[in-house]
Amino acid sequence: MNSTLTSPAVYRAEFLSSSQLNYQKNRLRISEIVDLRESIYLELFKILNPEITTKNPHFEKLSREFIHQKYSEKSEIWVFYPWKYSAYCIPSEEDFVKVRTSRNQYKLTPREQALLSRKKVGIIGLSVGQTIALTMAMERSATEFRLADHDVLELSNINR
Repeated sequence: MNSTLTSPAVYRAEFLSSSQLNYQKNRLRISEIVDLRESIYLELFKILNPEITTKNPHFEKLSREFIHQKYSEKSEIWVFYPWKYSAYCIPSEEDFVKVRTSRNQYKLTPREQALLSRKKVGIIGLSVGQTIALTMAMERSATEFRLADHDVLELSNINR
């Protein structure tokens, strides 16, 4: 078994299927379960249908139908945070990434985003590089980073 599931001191999220979550719920001592899919699916509906604004009289009905259809796909993923004893349900990776990166399309084309998402990015020197690493992680420009800095972490340099 992965040590992530048994040690809340490890700050690494664990991805679980519904059956894994149900089977391990008591052992993991989960105190909070949150389903984020509805709000994410609503956002996805808006992204995929920009012509249907909230002012459209059919917006509510169409968005509800879309959300219901997405729920029927049963492609949820559970993310367990051991240090919080919390589990959050999110949509499939494809839908999640679509919402997560939708505003990047003005900087990178979908093709460029797909290409970058498969790359490993190395950043050397976190004085200046930390801003680059943080921005790239927040925008999900890449999905794997290798960070290097020769300094030892100390109070005087923790700001970077």
